[in-house]
Amino acid sequence: MSKQIGSNFQLTHHAIQRMQQRGISMLQIEAVLTYGRTIQEGRVVRQMIGRNEVADYRREGINLSAMQGVHLVLADDGSVITAFRSQSLRRYRAPRRRPVAWR
Repeated sequence: MSKQIGSNFQLTHHAIQRMQQRGISMLQIEAVLTYGRTIQEGRVVRQMIGRNEVADYRREGINLSAMQGVHLVLADDGSVITAFRSQSLRRYRAPRRRPVAWR
């Protein structure tokens, strides 16, 4: 069961509870959905704002510093399943490539 918020997205009951518990506002959710990095993981999509997004958009005059570290997990229908904060994005970095040894 999900609740339509505005015309842009839906929040599940679980997501609403977690937002309240973790102090994440609707403004932050909208910012993550608009400016966040998107990563596909199986049937869910993760969207987050990290240090790189804050720096990139700062150059364009958009201040996302209050949203840094906010993560969303979205269902395949686009509804927000849960929201949390984490400063660690190590899991989502592209793997380092080893140089090819030419022989």
